[in-house]
Amino acid sequence: MMKNYLLFLIILVSSCQSKSDRLEYALQLAKDNRPELEQVLNHYGSRAQDSLKLKAAKYLIENMPSHYSYVLNDSILASLNSIDISLDSLKNEDFAIRDSAYRENILKYGKNNFKKIEDLEIITADFLIKNIEHSFNVWATSTWSQHLTFEDFCEYLLPYKIFDGQILDNWKEYLFERYSPLLSNLKYSSIFSNSAYIACNILNSKLKDEMNPQLNSYFRIPILSMKTLTKIPLGPCDEYTYVSNAVMTANGIPVGIDFTPQWPFRSLGHSWSYLHENTKKNLVFEGASSTVGAPHKKDHVMAKVYRKTFKSNNELVELIKQQNFVPKVFQLPFIEDITTEYLSTVNLEVKVNSKDKNVYLAVFNNKTWEVIAYGKNNKGSAKFERIGKNVLYLPVSFDKYGITPIANPFIIYWNGEVKHISPRADKIQDLKLARKFPLLPDAYVSNLRKLNTKIQAANKSDFSDSITFHTFSDLENEIMINPEVKSFRFWRALSAPGGHSNIAELRFYENSRKTPSLGKIIGTSGSFREGDSYKKEAVFDGDLLSFFDALQDTGSWVGMDFEKPIPITRIVCIMRGDGNEIEVGDEYELYYWAENNWVSLGSKIAENISVEFDKCPTGALFLLRDKTKGAEERIFTYENGKQVWW
Repeated sequence: MMKNYLLFLIILVSSCQSKSDRLEYALQLAKDNRPELEQVLNHYGSRAQDSLKLKAAKYLIENMPSHYSYVLNDSILASLNSIDISLDSLKNEDFAIRDSAYRENILKYGKNNFKKIEDLEIITADFLIKNIEHSFNVWATSTWSQHLTFEDFCEYLLPYKIFDGQILDNWKEYLFERYSPLLSNLKYSSIFSNSAYIACNILNSKLKDEMNPQLNSYFRIPILSMKTLTKIPLGPCDEYTYVSNAVMTANGIPVGIDFTPQWPFRSLGHSWSYLHENTKKNLVFEGASSTVGAPHKKDHVMAKVYRKTFKSNNELVELIKQQNFVPKVFQLPFIEDITTEYLSTVNLEVKVNSKDKNVYLAVFNNKTWEVIAYGKNNKGSAKFERIGKNVLYLPVSFDKYGITPIANPFIIYWNGEVKHISPRADKIQDLKLARKFPLLPDAYVSNLRKLNTKIQAANKSDFSDSITFHTFSDLENEIMINPEVKSFRFWRALSAPGGHSNIAELRFYENSRKTPSLGKIIGTSGSFREGDSYKKEAVFDGDLLSFFDALQDTGSWVGMDFEKPIPITRIVCIMRGDGNEIEVGDEYELYYWAENNWVSLGSKIAENISVEFDKCPTGALFLLRDKTKGAEERIFTYENGKQVWW
């Protein structure tokens, strides 16, 4: 119902050509609240010296349709107050205590009924006038915002909210009073006093010290109060971005929010801040975290980047007007495509099986396809602009039921070459698969501790007669030992310097046996962190998510006493990671994409650290699913005997 109402508002406003018409229609949409908006216009229209403020007021009102808040009730306000009191009382406590209290409060808060309402229908003249006055005051008095044109001012300093849903309270005054003293001494430096870069870094550094951000992408309950957001101990990147941008805006520092709606190689998307600094360049930073202009996610491939705006995007208004249903990312017209500011892109034309005027590109989000771009379709030929490279895309249409694939997926490589994915059942191949999900940075860094780990054997318990059979120079999980080497009673993995051992699974195999040999667990005592999941016994518990976190970083080791010499010919050593390696005993099902859907190639119980499927089509897109446990899975192609992740 809300979606249809928003659509009505956008169409109604956009149907008019002139700004005066847009203003009049916005006033009509305000319904019973129209007198409040007219009061603002009359307030600034009575004096010639307020002509620029009148222009600013019109800008806000003309672009107000579709901006929304939530209907506040006693329950929501009481919940926010409870969070505030709890976090204030615990501000000097350890993170674990604040985290626990916040999680408990946020879950209660999330049970409230959050009902959207148009800003036009609730905003007051007093609130809007105070916002305009504050915005002009900081623009006039903040030397670090003197480079802004009036158009810049309207986008960066004038808006009365940072995000839709935010409570319409005195957040600017509150954040100015709290943080402006930190900038007061800049006036004594002829260079720093004019620097938006310096001012932004001072406040962002203060936020970092106060908030110590702990990212948690799964707490997506909307915190409506900016005052409350300044206290949260954890939350998604959006919330820290909102806080930082609110503090900067309140203090006359021109910042904005950019985001990618969906990473094309993993789950979720990401948002961050940028500073519109004195030279008119935009410098990226993370709210309450990084230094302005510091490298940000340079190793992360992106498909699309958008900028959040207060002003309506006419192109999106037209898209919404033409379609009854649009994907979530495009349901409100307050974003602008700025992909080329971040990426080398291509424009392309794709043949599609659809009659829709507007079609979309989707990327995989670990479970489903997520729309990230739109294009125009002319008789089955769809044009997409500013598309990121080294990404696999799926063309789709969108209706009330969601997405429908309308062409084969395709890859855009770094050199701009486009490869369409079309499986060939007439040309088959065998697949040997070691993982169901790529090794992302956190797990990769843990795996690096394998380098220089030594596999040793001895017949004396102190390993004084040890022989080193292998020193890891790569991240392979399996090594073979010459079967002609004599038998040994004690076998171990000696941690690399600084490695803390960090082994998740260690298995010793005799000759051609399929099951590992078992003995008495031996090794370094204790663990760096508490719990059985981090002691040396975890290395042999069959759980890829438990691991030995040795107390000493160098010289720690773990192994087995077999009570008699035995000939070990094969060793499996899996490091602390994400649990997405193939796990012996789990059931795996392999799929490939064909005819706009996932088609099963059958299931297998893993008997080794890899699982093999034969007679698979070539040129296909695959997905491997662990039916026993786990949640993460990722699409891949199979090239030159290896999985290539997308």
